[in-house]
Amino acid sequence: MAVQQPPSSLLKRRLIVLGATGSIGVNTLKVVAHLNEQRLADIQVVGLACGSKVDLVIEQARQFAVPAVAVAD
Repeated sequence: MAVQQPPSSLLKRRLIVLGATGSIGVNTLKVVAHLNEQRLADIQVVGLACGSKVDLVIEQARQFAVPAVAVAD
């Protein structure tokens, strides 16, 4: 049985992830990657913020081609 998808205009989203390097942020980005890979949504990550895990947020920014990143420390 085929699943009917909503119109593509409803699936395009822009997302900013606060706390991107924490467990919820990491899992949010995993879901975004999955949805984009399966073409179930078109989610563009436009911003990431983290406390101090600079190496991880840089990796995330490269993976998702994020134009804006904020680091607290």
